[in-house]
Amino acid sequence: MKIKKALTAILITGITSILLAGTALADGGVYVSDEYIDLENGSDTYVSITFDNAAGSYSVSSSGSVYANDEGWLDDESTSIGISTNGTGYGTVTISYEAATYDEEELSDSITIEVNVYEPEEGDTDYGKGEDENAPDTSNEAEKTEEKKTETESSKLDVKIDDKDYTILTDLKGIDVPKGFAEMEETFEGEKVKVLQYKESLKLYALKNKSDKTVLFYSYNPNTKKFEKPLSMTQGKKTYYFLELPADTDIAGYQKKEVTVNGETMQALVSDYAGMEDYCFVYAMNDGNESFYCVDNKENTIQRVSKFSIPMEDHEKQLEAKKVSLLDNKYVLIGAAVILAIIILLLILLIVTKKKYKEALEDKADADYASSYKSGKYDDLDEEADFDDPIDYEDTLEYEEEDDDFDDIFFDDLD
Repeated sequence: MKIKKALTAILITGITSILLAGTALADGGVYVSDEYIDLENGSDTYVSITFDNAAGSYSVSSSGSVYANDEGWLDDESTSIGISTNGTGYGTVTISYEAATYDEEELSDSITIEVNVYEPEEGDTDYGKGEDENAPDTSNEAEKTEEKKTETESSKLDVKIDDKDYTILTDLKGIDVPKGFAEMEETFEGEKVKVLQYKESLKLYALKNKSDKTVLFYSYNPNTKKFEKPLSMTQGKKTYYFLELPADTDIAGYQKKEVTVNGETMQALVSDYAGMEDYCFVYAMNDGNESFYCVDNKENTIQRVSKFSIPMEDHEKQLEAKKVSLLDNKYVLIGAAVILAIIILLLILLIVTKKKYKEALEDKADADYASSYKSGKYDDLDEEADFDDPIDYEDTLEYEEEDDDFDDIFFDDLD
C-alpha cells in the first residue's frame, strides 16, 4: 500500500514538473482558432482568441458581409468571439491587440479573419447533415470550399502586385501611420476603405501581404488602374515623399528637368554650374513639412536645402563677365565720353567768366583813380579811395608821413 502511494506521488510530481518546465520554456503569443471561415447566410459562428503566456487587451471590428464587435482583457487565457452575417459575399473580422509576454516582450498587432458568406443550396442545412438520407452528397465539400476561398481571394479588395497577394485594409487600427497624413474614408470598387491623405498632393492605400502579414503603403493610378509605389526615398528612419515642384519656382541658375531618382522619373531642378553634375533638387514632404531637398545621385543621399546659392567659382566668373561686357559696350563708352566733355566745357566757361569779371573790376577802379588825380580833388580821392586796396591807401599815408619827418629834421638843424 505504501509502495503504491509512493509511486503515485512520484508520478504526480513528475507530471507536474514536466508541465511546469513546458510552461517555463514556452514562448508567449496571441493566436486565433481560424483565419478563414465559410459561413452560411443567416447563421452565426465563433472563433477563439488565446493569449499564451501573455496579458493585454484586444478589440474586434468587422466589415463586409459579417458583423463582430467585442473587446476585453486576457491574461494567459482564451475567450470566444461571436460572428454573425448581414449579407452574402466577402467579409473580414479584425482583432487588434496590445499585449506583452511574461518576458516583457511587446505584442502589438492585428489579426484578420476572412469570412465567406454564402447562400445555402436547397436541402443543404446544418442539421442532420451526413445523417439524413435526403441530405445532399458532401463528398465534394472540400472542393467547394476551395472554390469559394478562391472566389473570396479574387474579390474587389484583393490585389496582386509583383506576383504577391495583398488585401486593401478597411481599418488602420494598430498601423504605424506616417506623420503628416490624415486618415480618411474612401470608396474603392464600391467598398469603403481607409486611406492616408496628404493635402491634395498624395493619397496612400494600406495593403497587407497575405503571406507575411506586412503592411505597405501604395498609391493608386486611376488611369492604369494599378497600385504603384509612391515617389519617395528612405534615409535612416525618415521617408521623404516627393511632390511636384511649386508652379512659381524660378531660381536663377537652375532649370526644371526630368530626372531619375531611385529608378523613378520625376521633375526636379538641375544646375549648369561647375561641380553640380551629380546633384538635383527636388520638392518633398517629411513629417508634414515641405521643403526643397538636394539629392546626391552618386551616393544616393538626401539633404534639406535652406537656400540656393551660386558656387564661388561661378560667382567670380559672372562678375568677370559683367566687367568685360561693360567695357565692350560702345554705347556706354560714348555716353561716358560725352558726359566728361560737358563737364570739362563747363569748367572752362566758369574760369573764363570769372577772369573777365575780375579784369572788368580792375579796369573800373583804375579809371576812377586816374580821373580823381587829374582833377586835384585829393579830399574826394581820400573819400572815394578804396581803402580795401592796400597799395593805394598805404602809398598815400607813407608819402604824407615822409614829408612831415623831413620838415622836422630841417628846422631842428637850423636851431
